Amino acid sequence: MSAHFGGAIIRVKNKQKNKQKEQIDWHSGFAGGLELVFRDYKDQLTIEREHSLSKQPLRIDFLLLKLNPGIIIDNAVGRLFKTHNIIEYKNPYDELNIDTVWKVIGYAALYKGLSHKNNKIQSNELTITIFRHSKPTALLSQLKKDGYKVTNSSSGIYSVQGIISVPLYIVITKELEEDVFKVLRIMTKNADIDDIIAFIEEASNFSIPGDKGNAKAVLQVSSMANKKLFEGMKGEYKNMNEVLRKIMADDLIRSKEEGISEATVKFTTIISEKDKALAEKDATIAEKDAQIAELLAKLNAKEKQ
Repeated sequence: MSAHFGGAIIRVKNKQKNKQKEQIDWHSGFAGGLELVFRDYKDQLTIEREHSLSKQPLRIDFLLLKLNPGIIIDNAVGRLFKTHNIIEYKNPYDELNIDTVWKVIGYAALYKGLSHKNNKIQSNELTITIFRHSKPTALLSQLKKDGYKVTNSSSGIYSVQGIISVPLYIVITKELEEDVFKVLRIMTKNADIDDIIAFIEEASNFSIPGDKGNAKAVLQVSSMANKKLFEGMKGEYKNMNEVLRKIMADDLIRSKEEGISEATVKFTTIISEKDKALAEKDATIAEKDAQIAELLAKLNAKEKQ
C-alpha cells in the first residue's frame, strides 16, 4: 500500500513538473533576453523569431541578421556572428543531442538553399549557434567520439569543427561571464540571486518601450522558474515589490501593443493581489491588536477601581 501511495505521489510530482514546463514560455523569455544582449546594436541588427524556411511549418528558432555586415558586436557571442546567423534555443528541460545538432545544420542548409537568388547567401557569411543553460556533456563527448574537434574558445562558448564548413557553436549561458549575459543566465531554475537583483535594477531604468517589454518577458520566465527565490527577495528587500511593479505593471492593452504575453500581465496582477491581500491581513491583525489593547486597558481600569 505504501508503495502504491509512493507511486501516486511521484505521479503527482511529475504531473506538477510537466505543468510547470508547459506554463513557462521559455522562448519568449529568450527572445527578450537575446534582444537585450544586443540592444546597443539594435539599429544595426534585425532578429526574426521563428523564421519560416518554406511554406510548410518548418522554422528556425531565431534568425539574427546584421544590417551592416561590417559592424562589430563587442561581446563574446556577438564577435562570432557574421551576416546571417541561425540560432537554436534549448530551454533547461529540452534535450540537446547529436540529432538536434544535425537538425539545426539542416535548417541552415535549407535557409541557404531556399534563397531566391543563386548563392545570395554565401556560406562564409553564415553561422550556427545553439544556446543552452547547462553544458551538454554527453553531446560534447559524442561529437568527439564521432571525430569532430570541440574547442572551448572562451567561457561558455564551444566551437565544433569538422562537422560542417559553416562555423558551429554551442553556447552555455550559465558559463558566460560578461555582465551583458546576466539576462540569459537568470532564465533557469536556481538562478543566481545577484544576477537577478542586478538585472531588476538595470531593467527598472529602461525607458524605451521595446526594452521594457523584453525585460518583462525575461522576468516572466525567471520569476516562474524561481518562485521561492522571488518571494524571498520581496520579503528581504523592502523596495523589491515597488521595483518589480515599476517594470511589470502595465495594462493589458499596452502590453499587447508591446507584444507582451497575457501571462506577463497575469503575473503582475498576481503580485499586486498578493500585496493587497497581505496589506489587508496586516490591517486586520492591527485592528485586532488594537481591540485587545483596548480590552486590556478596560480590565486594568476596573482592577484599579
